[in-house]
Amino acid sequence: MKNSSIRAIQKLVCQHFQISRSDLLGPCRKRKLAWPRQMAMALCHEFTRQSLPGIGRYFQRDHTTVLYAHRVIQQREQEFLWVGETMLYFRQHLRGQTNMFVPRTGALDPPKYLRKIPAAGLETSEHISR
Repeated sequence: MKNSSIRAIQKLVCQHFQISRSDLLGPCRKRKLAWPRQMAMALCHEFTRQSLPGIGRYFQRDHTTVLYAHRVIQQREQEFLWVGETMLYFRQHLRGQTNMFVPRTGALDPPKYLRKIPAAGLETSEHISR
């Protein structure tokens, strides 16, 4: 379903993470701004008909940054439960679904148990101690 606007996606992500649009579009590379920016770019790639260079212009970035954001968010959805939950929430919202899943947290520093799912599916003391 590719009929959402880039500005609507930016607004949704900004509201969820409680950041300003200027922060979302700004040059800061801190995780608290970079991850929402990457999520927004990935959603724009998925839900709009814009080309990668077109999306990049809306974010004041190069098209390769948009492509990287899409790939890294796909990877993080597998590694971090909270990223997958948050992206599911965004996708449902953009599709207009009414009975939506609500993510546990909008914070970028989720509880320890949400931070990382071990690759082998086994909990190790390394993952618990973080």
